[in-house]
Amino acid sequence: MFGAFSAAWTSIALPLSGPGAQAVDSVRACVEIGASTSDDACGTATAVWVALHGYATLHSSRPAFPWPPTDATLDHIVTALASLDYLSSNEDARR
Repeated sequence: MFGAFSAAWTSIALPLSGPGAQAVDSVRACVEIGASTSDDACGTATAVWVALHGYATLHSSRPAFPWPPTDATLDHIVTALASLDYLSSNEDARR
C-alpha cells in the first residue's frame, strides 16, 4: 500500500535526539542481542511510538470500552511491533 513511501523512509537519515533517538537505540540493541528481528530500527521505533500514543489517547477518551489489563496490552503492543520474537516465545524472560 505504501511501498514507495516505505522504501524512501528507510533510506532517510533522520536527525533524532532525545526520546526518539533512545527508542531507535533500544531497538538496535534488541537486534544486536538477538531479541528482535527488526530490519528497520527507525521504522520499528516509530511504529511503537505511534501505537503507544494511540493506546494512551484511546484509553483516556474511551473509558467505557472493556479494556484488557493495561500491562498485558502494552506488553503485547511493544512485543509485536518491535519484533521481539525471543521475548514472545519466552514468558519467563519478561518477568
